[in-house]
Amino acid sequence: MIERVRKTGSFLPRGVKYATNYGGRLEFVTYAQLKAERIKRQREHLRQVETVETPVRRAAYLWTFYQPGLFGFAYMGWWAYLRILGQRDDHKLRWDIVGSEDQLALRCMELFPCGVLPMRENFDLWKEEFGREYRRPGRFKDQGLVPIWVTLRSHGWPQLEVEKA
Repeated sequence: MIERVRKTGSFLPRGVKYATNYGGRLEFVTYAQLKAERIKRQREHLRQVETVETPVRRAAYLWTFYQPGLFGFAYMGWWAYLRILGQRDDHKLRWDIVGSEDQLALRCMELFPCGVLPMRENFDLWKEEFGREYRRPGRFKDQGLVPIWVTLRSHGWPQLEVEKA
């Protein structure tokens, strides 16, 4: 022990963070013990976070806009997005993949009918009518914007529920 003190310049052996003295009994606490305790606390915290399934309500807005297209043809047409405040990712409302029925797009069409029946065949027409009815000035000449509330639920995959603000 004295050799270690002379070599390291510390009164504690190598690998020991600190020593505790309870009633005259000296106990060493190593870095490995501290790390194991920290990992145990982190795992317990993650378990609690993952098991709690309380829905989170966030402010968002529904946004449709007309993109004239790059070079006259690329990305041209009406686009619809759901932007949740405080998140980086936008949720694109789409029905352009064969066999995929986006319930989020259907719910948005039901909340804001704009004179169009909420069905898959009318989605492109609905985006255009929404842009005219809820017109807002901005970066795009033709765009519609309306604030909404989104309830986020996480059951392995995030689920969104939309309601009017």
